[in-house]
Amino acid sequence: ITNNNNNIKVDIDKLRNIEITIGVIITTIGQKYNKNNDKDNNNNYHLNSDYDFVSRYFTSTFGVPEDPVTGSAHCALAPYWLRKLSPNKKINMIAYQASNRGGRLELEIPGDTNNMDRVILRGTAITIITSNLSEKIFNKS
Repeated sequence: ITNNNNNIKVDIDKLRNIEITIGVIITTIGQKYNKNNDKDNNNNYHLNSDYDFVSRYFTSTFGVPEDPVTGSAHCALAPYWLRKLSPNKKINMIAYQASNRGGRLELEIPGDTNNMDRVILRGTAITIITSNLSEKIFNKS
């Protein structure tokens, strides 16, 4: 994966033919970090741009070749990149999903970074569909 994973070419037809439970995430370190991945004396990457990491998410098994911005994928990616980039130090990150529409996400792992079971997502959203759920669905007694 290059530092600009928006250039990755994905064959959606081939992706449809492999067994995928949910989807495929492609991720790379953001251009916030230098291209040589040089670290300082504290084992942290040097900063020089906007995003901690970049990703793309493909869900061809659900009829959507590429999800524009995927909150659930970033709930898995945030702890992964926190461990890689700044273990036990940084709890806030900025991510970018590099689909055609694209989107910027602010990610926060609250509390103890040794227990990363919760991620808070912030960003701008677009309403695609609205619906009302009936209580009958949840109360089957």
